Amino acid sequence: MKSTFQLVWAAAICAAATLAADKPMRLEDMPPAVQKTIREETKGAKITGTLTEVEDGKTLYEVETLVNGHTRDFLVNEQGAVVEVEEGVSVDNVPGPVKAAVEKAASGGKLTKLERVKRGEIVTYEASVLKNGKKTGMELRADGSRIK
Repeated sequence: MKSTFQLVWAAAICAAATLAADKPMRLEDMPPAVQKTIREETKGAKITGTLTEVEDGKTLYEVETLVNGHTRDFLVNEQGAVVEVEEGVSVDNVPGPVKAAVEKAASGGKLTKLERVKRGEIVTYEASVLKNGKKTGMELRADGSRIK
């Protein structure tokens, strides 16, 4: 009985993970309002991927791009509004407290990713550090304090 429950539980977790996963989607298959926004937002950029995902029951369209050698990814809702932008930045182009926190976390290791994330008017920073073979991620406010 216990084994059956564990199998059913594992199957449910796998199904939920599959439903939550980003799924590739061609630009031409997206709603017209989404296509219009994507075309406007990607002028001068190279599109490297287009995906669809469902968050809190809402469908979002993600576009991954390269602009002048750095990443810029964004999410568009079904109405065509940009709801989030993640942009790769250098450590010299973030607020001083963020730079200090990232450099402290990366001391003795390597900073592998640093992004400015804008959701509405709120700006945060996401960083990944590789240290002693272990990858650590962090999300920071502009004052350098950790969000998680």
